Amino acid sequence: MYAILRGTPPLLVLGVTFALCCAVHAVPNDRDEKRNDDGGNNSHEQYYSSFQAHINNKLLYELYKSAEEEADPDEEMADNPAKTNSVLKILIEKIYYNELDYARLQNDNNDLKGQKRKLEDDLKEESCKKAKIEKKLKESVAKNQEITCKFQKKFKRLVQGLLKEALPKIKPFQITTKGINLELEDN
Repeated sequence: MYAILRGTPPLLVLGVTFALCCAVHAVPNDRDEKRNDDGGNNSHEQYYSSFQAHINNKLLYELYKSAEEEADPDEEMADNPAKTNSVLKILIEKIYYNELDYARLQNDNNDLKGQKRKLEDDLKEESCKKAKIEKKLKESVAKNQEITCKFQKKFKRLVQGLLKEALPKIKPFQITTKGINLELEDN
């Protein structure tokens, strides 16, 4: 296997890998047979057959053939088909379990993306609520200030009228926010 892949371009390596997966599928796997005898799941076989469907592509077959032609005939693996098949089985299992890990990570990623979208939507809603509350607060503060100013003016007028009538001997006075400044006349 390694002799076939040495010095080949990446696209050719990809084609060879898929073609070798197809070749290994033809070789029965002892573990798969035991699983089927025990009544266990046969997801391995389903995976291999779906993988084989991809391998039947004409381009991959041509890439595999060209890689075979470029292979060194003196290599040990080319002469020993049993060793080649065992290496291919190991590679196929690695690919299979890597695909399972990839699928699990994809599912986890999709779940996290969904949670992120939900949290972003919640954040938008909360920021809208906060903006509305701040707007109402500003309006109520402005309205409160208007009312306070109006009542301060009324209070000043009432106090001035009361002081003019009740205390005629008091000099002119000033009403401030801190209180009333009174100065009494000297007789």
